[in-house]
Amino acid sequence: MNEPTDPDTSPLFETKEFDESSVFTPKVLLNSARRQKELPEHSVPEICILDPDGDIVRQLTATGEAHKDELWPGYHTNLYRFEQNDEEFGIVGCAVGASFAVLLAEQLFAAGCQFLISVTSSGQIVPKDNPPYFVLIDRALRDEGTSHHYHPAGRYATLDDELRASIEEACKTVSRPVYTGATWTTDAPFRETQTAIERARSDEILAVEMEAAALYTFARARDQPVVCFAHVTNHMGQSEEDFEKGEADGSRDALEVIDAAATTWRSLDWAPYYNLYAVKIRVQTCRMGGIDRWYHLADRRGKIESALLAYEARGDECYTAALTPSESWKSPPNREPFWLASRPVSCVVFN
Repeated sequence: MNEPTDPDTSPLFETKEFDESSVFTPKVLLNSARRQKELPEHSVPEICILDPDGDIVRQLTATGEAHKDELWPGYHTNLYRFEQNDEEFGIVGCAVGASFAVLLAEQLFAAGCQFLISVTSSGQIVPKDNPPYFVLIDRALRDEGTSHHYHPAGRYATLDDELRASIEEACKTVSRPVYTGATWTTDAPFRETQTAIERARSDEILAVEMEAAALYTFARARDQPVVCFAHVTNHMGQSEEDFEKGEADGSRDALEVIDAAATTWRSLDWAPYYNLYAVKIRVQTCRMGGIDRWYHLADRRGKIESALLAYEARGDECYTAALTPSESWKSPPNREPFWLASRPVSCVVFN
């Protein structure tokens, strides 16, 4: 971090080394927790959910549909597993706020998650309907602190375009309305002043919540797929019927939206490739058809792709790479995951 020119400058906005690795990592935390709790290494479901209000978790556990994962090593949370439409999900409740959400996102992806969905209660700014309804968040105003530790300052954090378009289309079939638009992510819900609300309204922001900007910035920095929904349930306490979500505290409606997002992600061509940087390192080389180097990579579903990696050395440690997916191979018995290479890859392009 550079020295500030103004001694009164907040350290949040001082220059940060965004490309520098963290000394403290989620894998270290998880391994320490497993050691202390005497737990074996165990992957979470590939699709995980953050439920800041906890209503979905409470409903699923009350009906016996979800069970606590006793092998989840998180110090601060419980993870529950449930199945819906033949898909297993992991869900963590009551993780409110940007820093807590990203703390969990880091741990979940390090533990085997490949797609993360957040559904958070939010307050209405620009009305689209009478609450409750959902907003597929395509961009989130970065009025919180966590995102500024992952990426340089910018006004909005955004959802991946392909993911947005596909999920937006899928959500047209769900029961409750799902609108696409911007939200305001804040760390201070009790500082939502009239001036701040009017400023957000002038930017066509639909709702205010506490996690999306940080999660989208994390997703960009880590090359991981994350989608956030705002469950618009209130007018920030200005109505007697605020915070009413409907039947089962809105959990059934939320699960319908979650299922649409999960099914969409499974259908995308790039889904098996998106999590390359969250796996162990192994490189295999051979000569095949006159081509110099082939790298085999596997995602945690056990599907192996054969991929040609053409690279040019940049300095001592970094490559520029172009990756072309090729034929599928059968999974090995141990389903060992692989990285592309044993050195950092600066640019990966999927053709």
